[in-house]
Amino acid sequence: MKNLQKENIFENKKWSFQKAFKVMFVADSVESGSSDHFDDLWGYMQCQMDGDIHGSFNRIPSDDREICDALALFLKNESRALIKTESKFPPAVWMRLAFKFWISYGSGSKKFLERYDKWRGESGKEFCYVIVSVGDGCNALEQDPNHKASLKSKAIFSLDKFLFGFVDFDLLYNANWSINFFSMAAINQSCGKPKAFAQKSSGKKILKKIIPYNEEESDKLRKFKNSVGAKNYNSLKEIIEDAASKGVIRNLRPRKDSATGRYLYKGQRKSCIEDLKKEYPDAIQCSDSVFLKIISHFIKCRL
Repeated sequence: MKNLQKENIFENKKWSFQKAFKVMFVADSVESGSSDHFDDLWGYMQCQMDGDIHGSFNRIPSDDREICDALALFLKNESRALIKTESKFPPAVWMRLAFKFWISYGSGSKKFLERYDKWRGESGKEFCYVIVSVGDGCNALEQDPNHKASLKSKAIFSLDKFLFGFVDFDLLYNANWSINFFSMAAINQSCGKPKAFAQKSSGKKILKKIIPYNEEESDKLRKFKNSVGAKNYNSLKEIIEDAASKGVIRNLRPRKDSATGRYLYKGQRKSCIEDLKKEYPDAIQCSDSVFLKIISHFIKCRL
């Protein structure tokens, strides 16, 4: 199996959907699975994108099938059905799609996020990052850093703004985006501090947007406990952990999602509350509104 750790995931070339799917969306499963596992996953993903399920995919774990199901629906909606299994886009576009998907899905690829975090942390000491549509602002900046008109171009973004901000739909899917490196000192010296460029930031700051739940964030946790009541928080935490470990609720998974730190429940929050009340009728004493807040803290509910 190819060693993904040594791969330059930020190279300025177009990636096929298949490559992005392997390196970004299902990297954890692929790196821990058998040599045939990715072939099965990609075959299933193709069927989902084409809307034509044929063949047997019983060898694929249910967790992986659910990711493929959710990803296919997300990509169809996000790209207005523009993305097909044969689509090719620059890695930056796939990165934007991956982050948006993980935020909405409530889970992410730990392997990919680790590589991204390392890249942002190491490279960020020296560079700011600019994503440019080749042939527009990039050439002007390379030839003349004082060319301020290029800095106002709609085709220039800081990396963070490109990944999480608004980008014109037609420009996003039709421009040949590339990641270009410029020294922050050089940019500030020659051009001032344009709004298009972001301050240096480590990957950890970005990851906080992707991974909102973290027990180590004690200040946030204390405030949350105070808002719902420490007794309610601790009581429901024990109940949820007990239910997950014993498997007494069919739609509640027994282990936490590695990216969000939350359990996953297949269904609506209302149904999750009803299931927990049914199994632990005497242990739950708080109001439904408080219960709902605590449920959302520990469990990610999705259809």
